[in-house]
Amino acid sequence: MVKNQEQRHSKFKDIGARRVEDLLHRIKLLSNLSNKSNYFYTDDEVNKMFSSIRNELRKAEASFKGSAKKFTF
Repeated sequence: MVKNQEQRHSKFKDIGARRVEDLLHRIKLLSNLSNKSNYFYTDDEVNKMFSSIRNELRKAEASFKGSAKKFTF
């Protein structure tokens, strides 16, 4: 049983590290959109984009804490 737990932990760390690296890379790519020489955007569009990202990040964090379905304001 301990070996199985160690394998699952190792798998979590390997996959988790890869996914975090991928996510950080995507965030850097997203920040490239801030170049006003190449793109036009409104403050409202930026606010909606980051609000959506924050909401999903809160959901993901809550799922690790076991309270994904908990009501919050």
